[in-house]
Amino acid sequence: MAEAYQKKDSTIGAILKRCFEEGLLEEEYYYGIIEEKEYAPVLDVALSEIVILKNYIENPYISTQHGVKGESHDTVLFVAENNSRNPVVNMSKFFDLWSSVNVVLGDFDDFYYAYLKMIKSVENECKMKISEIKAADYSRNEAFILEKISEFSDRYRDNDYYTVLLKEAYDAYFAKKNKGKAQACLKENAVYGVLAAYRLFYVGCSRARKNLAIVIDNADISGFKERLKSKFEDIGFEVEEM
Repeated sequence: MAEAYQKKDSTIGAILKRCFEEGLLEEEYYYGIIEEKEYAPVLDVALSEIVILKNYIENPYISTQHGVKGESHDTVLFVAENNSRNPVVNMSKFFDLWSSVNVVLGDFDDFYYAYLKMIKSVENECKMKISEIKAADYSRNEAFILEKISEFSDRYRDNDYYTVLLKEAYDAYFAKKNKGKAQACLKENAVYGVLAAYRLFYVGCSRARKNLAIVIDNADISGFKERLKSKFEDIGFEVEEM
């Protein structure tokens, strides 16, 4: 059973059949599942997909800011800062994204989870974290890594989140494929750090009942300062530069 469980091409149906054949499932229970039409799509799901879901549930990446949930104040001062430690918060890249496209939380969540799923599939194949991959590991798994990166790029090449957050790294990898550039394409925080910043920004700013002031370091937005200024003005903010 352990061997069947570890095979990446095993399906739920195949595992159930193996359990039945080895006497781990009663006949009535087994046939009650495989003969039920509603279960048919589930039986074809690869076990590797369940493993990815299990790993995520045991180590979730998204959380809400419960410390301020439900609180509100007449005046809120939101200081927008990056944080490179856990949890990573890339406020600068969020402002770059937010001032360029219409950010929708549900769509952003979907994009992140698709990206995370792709990363986990590579880690499962390589049997190690992306950050631990060495040159020899990359060479041994290059075909699979290239396949997954290419599939993700083909699927999301016209997606705004991909364009702003990942396209530069992906273009660099396709131009010259190597370990370092592959790791840049599989860097979870490239998306998660921006999503975390969006959630923090939304929660923090939504606490204001009357007055909201946002403080941003000019150095953090130097490449798109005017665009961000226009974004804030368009939604009713008065922008003061110091």
